[in-house]
Amino acid sequence: MSSTQNAERKLAAERGDTPLLPSERMWGFWEFTYANSALAIATWAFLIGGATALFVGVQAGIAAIIIGNILGVLIMALSTCVASGKYGTEQFTFLRSMFGANGSRLVYLLAVVFLTMGWLAVLGLMFGRSIDSLTGMVTERAAEPQGLLVYLAAFFAIGLTAFIVARGPTSIKVFNTILAPTLVIIMGVMLYLIFSNSSFAELMALPALDAPFEDKQLNFMIAVEVNMAAGFSWWPYIGNLARLSKNQRTAFWPNMIGVFGAAVLGEVVGLLAAARFGNSDPTVWMTQIGGFAFGIVALGFVAFANVTSMANILYTSIVGLRQVVGSRLRALKWELLVVLFCVAPVVIIFTLPGIYDGFFIFLVWTSALNSALAGIGIADYFILRGQRVSLRHIFAPAPQSAFRYWHGFNPAALLALVAGFVVYVLIFNPQTLDNAAVFALVSASLPSCALAGLVHVVFTRFFVARTGWGDYPRRVTETREPADMQSAVRAE
Repeated sequence: MSSTQNAERKLAAERGDTPLLPSERMWGFWEFTYANSALAIATWAFLIGGATALFVGVQAGIAAIIIGNILGVLIMALSTCVASGKYGTEQFTFLRSMFGANGSRLVYLLAVVFLTMGWLAVLGLMFGRSIDSLTGMVTERAAEPQGLLVYLAAFFAIGLTAFIVARGPTSIKVFNTILAPTLVIIMGVMLYLIFSNSSFAELMALPALDAPFEDKQLNFMIAVEVNMAAGFSWWPYIGNLARLSKNQRTAFWPNMIGVFGAAVLGEVVGLLAAARFGNSDPTVWMTQIGGFAFGIVALGFVAFANVTSMANILYTSIVGLRQVVGSRLRALKWELLVVLFCVAPVVIIFTLPGIYDGFFIFLVWTSALNSALAGIGIADYFILRGQRVSLRHIFAPAPQSAFRYWHGFNPAALLALVAGFVVYVLIFNPQTLDNAAVFALVSASLPSCALAGLVHVVFTRFFVARTGWGDYPRRVTETREPADMQSAVRAE
């Protein structure tokens, strides 16, 4: 194979068209940890900590942050990173094994297109408000959260993100490696400043800013649910980052340090600062936490940390988009796809700026979908398939693939997704905070995840696998495999 062909094949693998070989994967343990940290340490971690402060006091809030994040990140990483790290396959291409080709397109539309556009708008507005607060400190004027500068800076943030992603994952890696450790240091300084101005006992005694219910256990579970939603919110993105890691262990364990550790650090800082200064918006309390000089440095670094997060989620979204769209759109240049994808979040910024102030509601709604998807992923890959999936079936043309299911849709997975989503909303409504009595005991995400996984296993064993769909192993059913693919090669 010529050097030109090698370069083209490597580029195709980086952009998700083919699986990445272990020798082509760029991230070792610490590099993937940097990538995760850069994602988790952005301003949204401060916002989640601030949202936690609305429901519970500081002491209960720290517990809610740790419990919610460890549960959400652990389940999310099991459902996405292990398989991506093993096979080096683009996440939504891999989903063909669970949902079928058309089903994976539907999941992409629900979990990525709407979600990513919302995230890019929220993070862009965070960048804009950080820049507005920064310039306000320098010019000694009051911040204008709805001012023109916020929107122009948000537009600039999305443009800078598009430029970084258009240059490929190498540029993302450089940004992650530089900004992640720097922001960890800034977090440490913030904690020091908070504790230097208040005693530990005073901080632990700070109450909730706006507790919605008199029942403290119910308020605590809402805080846990918000933080589980933060963990589950990585589901659409982390698999396509994990495929760049060297192996399964490298794909999984950095999440416990990067996504979990960095998120908890940022959220605890946001919780303490929100409770101490009485405002959950980090662009407000950062101007008060450490004086003029530190405020400028912190706001500047946190603003650009949002860009690293935006670049990571935009990259993974475009990689997935190339696999689920038709051949004509897929033939478009990578750079043009990036630009076209960024049009919608720009429109959202200028037409729906309230999405920033409704951040935690938007976040928790995403968990109604992502928790069910995580349950299906764990049930299918670990329970039904025993961690073995045929790459030949995944990449075969639909008529010859066992993953064709019914017109490209797996009925069991779709039914499980609906069941998980519905039970989530019945137990807890993110919009109104209405909840069933069981919510205070088990949350909404865990029942949604468990029920979706159970429904998927039951309907697969008793219906889908018995039809010969899905290339499930014989231990799932005693019926014959599809005749046209009996000799499919299973990837080890």
